Amino acid sequence: MHHARIRIAAATLAVTFALAASSRADDLFGVVVTDGTNTVTSTDSSVFDLATNIFDRQGEFQQFDGTDFTARINYAGLNNAIVINGDADGQTVSVVIPSIGFSRTFATAEEAEDFLRQDGAEVLADFIRVTNEQTLVGVTDGNPSALTATLADDAFRNFGEFRNPFVTYAQGNDAGRLYFGATAIDTDVGSGVLYEAAITGGFKFSDRVGLSISLPGTFRDIEGSQTFSIGTQVGVPIKLTPESDDDQPLWWQITPYALAAIGGSEDQLAGGVILGGGVVNFIGVKLGDLTVHSGQQLVGYGGTPVGYDDFEFETDVSQTLARISAGVTYGGIDQSGFLTGGIIYTRFLEDAAVEDYISPFAGVGLKLGAGGVFRIGYRGDFADGYDAHRGEIEFRFAH
Repeated sequence: MHHARIRIAAATLAVTFALAASSRADDLFGVVVTDGTNTVTSTDSSVFDLATNIFDRQGEFQQFDGTDFTARINYAGLNNAIVINGDADGQTVSVVIPSIGFSRTFATAEEAEDFLRQDGAEVLADFIRVTNEQTLVGVTDGNPSALTATLADDAFRNFGEFRNPFVTYAQGNDAGRLYFGATAIDTDVGSGVLYEAAITGGFKFSDRVGLSISLPGTFRDIEGSQTFSIGTQVGVPIKLTPESDDDQPLWWQITPYALAAIGGSEDQLAGGVILGGGVVNFIGVKLGDLTVHSGQQLVGYGGTPVGYDDFEFETDVSQTLARISAGVTYGGIDQSGFLTGGIIYTRFLEDAAVEDYISPFAGVGLKLGAGGVFRIGYRGDFADGYDAHRGEIEFRFAH
């Protein structure tokens, strides 16, 4: 029986990877340029390349050489996000960002680029904050594929979900973990993929207290706009109940943790370094082969400046994320396999494009050796204008 379920789960995972690989290829950024007589509409996967070509009147914008023009850039669904005005003699170009009240005139594209590299960190930070709050594909915050959310996911997978029913204490009793995930993302402004990986190790200070270090990383591509991130999360799992047995069915653990991560997208002119800390609480009750469990998470994030390719990013992130789950795990499949499923509710407590979302999950696993497990799973993330389907593969190795 469990082999058939594993084949079904494997097929589900394969479909998810296939969906991720075949997402449509529309550009994320668009512009309408007009001189009052002629109008050109264009798109690109890089807002930086798009703006540079407008500044220099290159390619399809060459016809505006010698005329006054106005260009209005759509940034991932945010209309008139950037307005560029050029004069007929090509000597000056003005840039207006209405959402943050910014306006400045530049003589050349190089002068504008130098401004971004040297003095524009605060302006860029303000603009990134707006994109996190008003678009569905913000890089650092504000949606389920942003850096704040993926970091929270990694910590919650480690400490807030029931992953191994074959040891006397399921959470924090693993010597190591390898995780891989592929997500097909579909939003009102664009579609794409998110690939995630994490490696985790740890050890025990005592029977009740341990240390866990996780290194998560992501690669995201939304309509050709690419984002990278890598981070470190250090947790201290503290067991509040003795090891589970027939006479002691309660499992309870609390894990404070700290994190540091960097993420960025040159295409989206967004990124930065995020620091933070939080706590994950896990509680479960074992009823024979069935365990009913719940995880709760609260984590806060703040930004710090970082340089990337001569650009200075002033990370304007101040976010708190809260999460709660309800799940059931059945671990009695020939005493070597298990099924798990449930739902997670996540909410950004500060301004975000996606204020909250629900995440149903399901998985099937096999026992490895004396207490390790191999798991294949599915998780969705669903909100207004945002759908995602993730396939997961995870190995956990016991002491």
